[in-house]
Amino acid sequence: MASVYVPASRDAAFNNLPADEAVNGLDVDTERGRMTDQWEENAKAIFEKQYNSRIVKFGDKRSIIDWAVVKNDKIIAVVEHKSRPRLTPEILKNKFQNVLIIGADKIEGGQLIARLINNDFYLSIYFVPTNQLMLIKLWDAEKSDWCVEFNIERKITQNSINGGTANRLQAFITVPEKFVLIEGNSLQSI
Repeated sequence: MASVYVPASRDAAFNNLPADEAVNGLDVDTERGRMTDQWEENAKAIFEKQYNSRIVKFGDKRSIIDWAVVKNDKIIAVVEHKSRPRLTPEILKNKFQNVLIIGADKIEGGQLIARLINNDFYLSIYFVPTNQLMLIKLWDAEKSDWCVEFNIERKITQNSINGGTANRLQAFITVPEKFVLIEGNSLQSI
């Protein structure tokens, strides 16, 4: 697949937000934040059961990657994970034309880590209303190339589960024709 990604400047993507937009990284210390923690645990359980692997979670929202996938004591992939409490695959397709918005720093950072340790990089989306987990391969280590098309734009978006706004670089990722959707104990490759 031809890459359409044009990297944002390193400074713009990796520097902290201005002080008035900074987040303490402790969003789980609120009721809504604790809900996201539970949703992530649900997503991890679905993934681990389906792939007979273990998820190692990294830090808080400031971490470059969210998960490392471990199998037989070896890291086999890195993952950026998002839980979406009001999104379903149908809404994603019909209302948002299969475009996901993820922080550009997370996409650039995840790809960098994946390249450094020669692993694939995935995006995991947990659809809370339907209890489904979507997996999209973003970076292929073997091909050393992006697997999806996306654009980077500066946008004002919701800062966190607790609300607020943030003006930051966002990656608009087009969901590819092939992705994995896990429902409970079954696997659907679409």
